[in-house]
Amino acid sequence: MISNFAKPIDYPIPEQLVEFVLYSIYGKSENKLNVVYPMFANGFPLIVWAEDIPEIITDSFKRLPESKLNIAGQIYNSNISVAFNDQFLDAIGVILSPAAPYYLFHQSAQIFLNRWTGLDKVSPIKADKLISNTENAEITRDKLERIYDYLIQLEKNRLEPIPWLDRSLRRILESQGVIEIREIIEKEEISERHFRRKFQEIIGMPPKYYCKVIQITSVFQLLQQKETSENLTQVALDCGYFDQSHFIKDFKKYIGLSPNNFLNSEYSFISTYLGAH
Repeated sequence: MISNFAKPIDYPIPEQLVEFVLYSIYGKSENKLNVVYPMFANGFPLIVWAEDIPEIITDSFKRLPESKLNIAGQIYNSNISVAFNDQFLDAIGVILSPAAPYYLFHQSAQIFLNRWTGLDKVSPIKADKLISNTENAEITRDKLERIYDYLIQLEKNRLEPIPWLDRSLRRILESQGVIEIREIIEKEEISERHFRRKFQEIIGMPPKYYCKVIQITSVFQLLQQKETSENLTQVALDCGYFDQSHFIKDFKKYIGLSPNNFLNSEYSFISTYLGAH
């Protein structure tokens, strides 16, 4: 049984990292698990520490990450599952802003897309000590402190900001994804071709697709904030959907089930992660 899947951790984000980190979460099971559960795009990459490393299944291809400390990249046009084979869920996640992997790790989103990638494989500074220090830390807050200290070191060597991209991402997130890409491009006075190419290079998916991901996950975010059993479709209308059929169509496309079937499924606990932004 999973007692927590994506529970927020009350841990202060260092001032240097407020541009790159949203907040931290943890997941924990009471017993060992033998389960395969799907993962869906929520629009945000994360750094994840897992005591028991699960198997990552991407479009039927199985891979066991080599490190306990990984970047879980954006999910786009792939079926991703996480498999626990007689293992505990005991994980810490640091949810990153959409462009953080590019700025901090100096890498295109394609490096991280649809996979877990060990920090020691992509870090611009040595990460071996971080991994051993994190493993030796006994409590969650100590592990987070080590991860944040490492991110502060990365921030000192960050790539230069791309102002139009940062503004565009803020507009998408502030509008909960309900915004026309043409409107963003016109405000930034940038060529459409350059905008779309650079956006996908850094974020990992086309801007229109990303907007839709944010709109859907905003439904889960609002549902959690309300802390009520309010009808999911009504919440979707509050998030910019014009009618129930449009929402259900999008939900089935991106999640694979109808909203009610998903919330009544054995994987409904994933909704806490989908609303994490």
